[in-house]
Amino acid sequence: MNKHYAFKSSEIENIVKRFGRNFYYKVLKDLDKYAIKWTLTKFELFQSYSANLVFKCFSEYYGDVVLKIGDPSSNGIFLEYNTLREYNGKPFCKVFDAELSNSVILEEYVS
Repeated sequence: MNKHYAFKSSEIENIVKRFGRNFYYKVLKDLDKYAIKWTLTKFELFQSYSANLVFKCFSEYYGDVVLKIGDPSSNGIFLEYNTLREYNGKPFCKVFDAELSNSVILEEYVS
């Protein structure tokens, strides 16, 4: 169980329904790993359940950020990363870091 975000039972249901139980367990591990790696706190889950699981967080290094956790069997994070890097924050958000092999990306939060 991760210590950074307490999923509600309805959120778990939606994640499992959309992505599968294995993905939910991946997310639990990823939250712990990347919270440490990027000093992330104050997790808020966006209720989109689209191609990725999306959290707004705070990073000591970067300030307000978005953590996206994707399905490794999809290339969505890889495509998003490359597109955002190409634009370098103009007119889109900046990419701060990523671990593409695990389908995880850390982006600037834009409100």
